[in-house]
Amino acid sequence: MKPPKRIENRERFDITRIAFVGAGSVVFIKNLLTDILKFPELRGAAIALHDIDAERLETAGMMARWVSDQLGGEAVVEEHLDRRAALDGADFVVNMVQIGAGLRWCATPLASG
Repeated sequence: MKPPKRIENRERFDITRIAFVGAGSVVFIKNLLTDILKFPELRGAAIALHDIDAERLETAGMMARWVSDQLGGEAVVEEHLDRRAALDGADFVVNMVQIGAGLRWCATPLASG
């Protein structure tokens, strides 16, 4: 299995990009990013948040930045109302959707190539 593709920016290379679809659950974002950013390999990751609710998305973005700052995670957090923009270049996608009264989620590594 090939390693996931990486995105590049001007300052750093080999950055992992993780997209969160349905990122409006602030508590879930806080808990999940706390776990993710504890891995040294994921420090400085690009975190792309997507939700259809602009207000919840903005709040989730603030929480994601706060978690990164508290952990020294150096994550680059992006907020997207457009799902395709959030998924563009993602190495991993975490799909979090609310079905009825419960939150269901799964993490899926994207196949490269």
